[in-house]
Amino acid sequence: MADYLTDEEQAERLKRWWEQNGTSLVVGLVLAVGVVVGWRYYQDYRAERADMASDAYASYLVARDEVASTEEPLAIIDTEFEGSTYHVFTLLYRAADQVAESDWEEALALLERAVDLAEDGPVRDVARLRAAKVLYQLDRLEDSEAQLALVRSPGFEAHVAELSGDVFFARGDMARARDAYQAAIDAARGDGVEGVLGVEFMELKLASLTVAAPEESDDADDSVDSSPAETEINATETDDGDAGSDPREGDPVEDDSTGQRRSEGEQ
Repeated sequence: MADYLTDEEQAERLKRWWEQNGTSLVVGLVLAVGVVVGWRYYQDYRAERADMASDAYASYLVARDEVASTEEPLAIIDTEFEGSTYHVFTLLYRAADQVAESDWEEALALLERAVDLAEDGPVRDVARLRAAKVLYQLDRLEDSEAQLALVRSPGFEAHVAELSGDVFFARGDMARARDAYQAAIDAARGDGVEGVLGVEFMELKLASLTVAAPEESDDADDSVDSSPAETEINATETDDGDAGSDPREGDPVEDDSTGQRRSEGEQ
C-alpha cells in the first residue's frame, strides 16, 4: 500500500515516526558514543596510573640501592597507590631494612601491614612467614605459631615446618620439634630442590636434637647454647617458597640474615 502513497504522504509518515522515535534514537546514539569514549578514557587512565606506580617503585629501588633518600617515592606509593602490589613489596623491603637494624617491632608492624593489604596467595603468605620469624625473634612463640597456621600456599610447607620446629624447641617440646624438623626435611626433599631449601641445615637441627636427647636431663642449661633454631629473617625468594613475582624485579627480599635467635639477655 505504501507504494501508492504520494511523496507528501510519505514525508508526513516519516515526520510522525521521527517525532515518536527520534529523541530516543539520538539519546541511544549519544550514550553508545559516550560509553566507548569513557571506556577508552578509563583504559588510558589505568595505564597512566600503572606507569606512575611503576616509576615510583623503580625510583624507590634505585634510591634504596644507592642508600639515598626514599621519602619521595615512598610518599607517592603510600598515598597514591595504597594497597597496590607495589605498596606491599615496599613494605616487605622496609621490614627487611628494619630487621637489618634489629628494630624488630617496627619490622613486625610493617609486615603486619603487608599482610593486611596483600591479596590472599603467595605474597600474603610470604609476609605471614616473615612476620612469624620476627615474632619468634621477639619470643612471642604463640603468636608466631598462629601466623604459621595461616600460611597455606603451595611451596611453603618446608619453611612452615622448620620454623614450627624452632618454636617447639624454644618451648622445650623436643618431641614435636623433632617431628616438625622431619616434616620439613620430607617436604623439602619432595620439592626436589634440596640445596635451595637448606635440607642439610634442617638435618643438622634434627641431628642435634637426636644427639642431645639422652643428655637433656643432665645438661638442660646447655640446650639454649646448642639450639638448632637459627632463623633467617631476611630470607631470599627461594627461602620463602614460590611467592609470586615482583612487578619489576622479583621478590623484594634481601639476602641478609639475622643469624641465631637472640638470647634471653638481649631480649
